[in-house]
Amino acid sequence: MKICVISYHSCPFSLLGQDGVGGMSVYLKELSRSLTQRFEIKIDIFTRVQNPDIKGIRPFSSKLRVIHLEGGPPKKIDRKDLDQYLPEFMERLQKFMIQEKPEHNLVYSHYWLSGIAGEKIKADFKIPLIHKYHTIGFLKEKASSSQENGQRLEVEKKLSGISDLIISSSEQEKFHLVREYGIEPSKVSVIHPGVNKHMFFQSKGQSLFMEAGIDPGSFVLLYVGRIEPVKNLMILVELLEKLKVREEEIYDCFQIVVIGGGRKEKDFEKNSEILNLQTEIKRRGFIDKISFLGSRRQEDLKQYYSNADALIVPSLYESFGLVALEALACGCPVIGSRVGEMTSLIKEKKNGISFNPDDTESLMKSVKFIYYHRGRMWDARQLRERVIRQYSWERTASRTQEIFLELSRRSGF
Repeated sequence: MKICVISYHSCPFSLLGQDGVGGMSVYLKELSRSLTQRFEIKIDIFTRVQNPDIKGIRPFSSKLRVIHLEGGPPKKIDRKDLDQYLPEFMERLQKFMIQEKPEHNLVYSHYWLSGIAGEKIKADFKIPLIHKYHTIGFLKEKASSSQENGQRLEVEKKLSGISDLIISSSEQEKFHLVREYGIEPSKVSVIHPGVNKHMFFQSKGQSLFMEAGIDPGSFVLLYVGRIEPVKNLMILVELLEKLKVREEEIYDCFQIVVIGGGRKEKDFEKNSEILNLQTEIKRRGFIDKISFLGSRRQEDLKQYYSNADALIVPSLYESFGLVALEALACGCPVIGSRVGEMTSLIKEKKNGISFNPDDTESLMKSVKFIYYHRGRMWDARQLRERVIRQYSWERTASRTQEIFLELSRRSGF
C-alpha cells in the first residue's frame, strides 16, 4: 500500500516551535516512521519548499520520503498568507503525480490548506481522501474570541462532506465535528496520538536550565510549543503579578522557561506575540523571571522536561496536547488548562493539576499545589509507566493501518 500524505504548510522534519511547526509535525513524523517500519506501507509526504537549500525528494528510508514542491517563495511564510501560493503547489503536485505515476492508494491530508490539495488529488486520480484537521477553525474562534479566516471555515465544512473518512485525536473533537457539520459519527474515527518512549524518558544530571542562567533550586515552570495568542502565554505574566504580591516565598524562587518560537536571532523579531510578551514583561519588571530559549530539537527536550518542576499548558484551545504526553514520559507533572483532551489527559493530583485558562487565580492555586508538593507527591517512574502504557505511536500506527486497509478495500484499491 502506498499513501500520499499532504502537509502543505509544514515539513514534519523542520525545527519545532516555529510558526506552523508543532504537534502536527510531530504527529506526522512519528506516525509515518512507525507505519513504514511496522507494515507494508510506503509513504510520500508532499510539502512546500521553505528553504532554498532543501528541495526535491528527501528519502528518510526505503519506504518513506519527503517531497518538497514549489509553492511561493522558498522561505517561511505566515500561515495567514499561504493560501495565495497553494495553486502553484497543487499544480506541481499534479505534475509530479502524472509524471512519476507513484500509484498511491489513498491521499491523507493534514490541516485545511492541505485538504484543498487533497480534494483535487481525490478527484483527479480517483482515490479516497482521509483528512485530519489538527485544529478546527470554529472551535479555535470560539475559544479565543478572535475571528478566523472565512475561507478556512468554509473549506473545513466542505472537507467534512467530501472526505471519505476523518481521523480525530479525541472523542471531544469528534463530538464537535458531528454536531457542527451534521456528519455521520461513523465517518469520524478517533485515534489517539502517542509518545515516543525511546526519545522521552527521565534524563537527570547536568541541568540545561543552569546553562540558561537559572539558579539551582529554582522552581521551574516549563512551556514548550508555538508562541501565538491562542497559547495564552500572557496569563503567565499575570501569574507573576499575583505571586509577587501574595506569595513571596514562591515568587522569589520562581522561574518560567519558554521553549519555542524558532531561532531567537532570526525568528523572534517576526513573531508579534513574542514581541508583545517581551514588551509587557519588561514593562512590569519580570525580565529576570521569564527566559525565552527559542526552539530546541525534539530529541533534546527530555532534558528540559526531566529537570522542570512542572510543564505548563495554558492554551485557550488545544486539539490534543502532545507535549503533555512527552513531559509525563519524562516524569514531569503537568499543569494544564481545562480545554479539549487536556481534561482527560490530566488526572487531578495524580499526574498534574488543571485550571481555568481565563482565570489567573485558578492558575495560581494550581502552581501553589505543585510547589508545596514537589518532590513528595509525584513518582517519576509511575508518571512514565501510566502514560506509555496508554499512549504509543505503535498503537496509533496499528489503528491507522487498520483504517487505511478498511477504506482501501471499501474503495476497491
